[in-house]
Amino acid sequence: MSEFTGDVLQWVTDKIERSCLVIVEISGGNLNVYLELGYAWGHEILTILMIREGDKVPFNVQGQRLLKYDTVAELSSKMEKEIESLNSQFQLWV
Repeated sequence: MSEFTGDVLQWVTDKIERSCLVIVEISGGNLNVYLELGYAWGHEILTILMIREGDKVPFNVQGQRLLKYDTVAELSSKMEKEIESLNSQFQLWV
């Protein structure tokens, strides 16, 4: 966790702009998360969306690829495969 003073939104948007991939947990429908997701999409940054099994998928992301999970272990396995796939497609990391 980084410590900072100043504008939280500026700090978050700076972090997103410097990212090659943003992982977004949309369970619970936090509006700040959707603001940050939209910012990442607006800057054409790759995203991985994840949601707990049983949570309602909001209309605006229904057409997007979602990693649905019941347990942290299941999420970990799916996330590892997803990141490997993205890395092979886009060479995110050497």
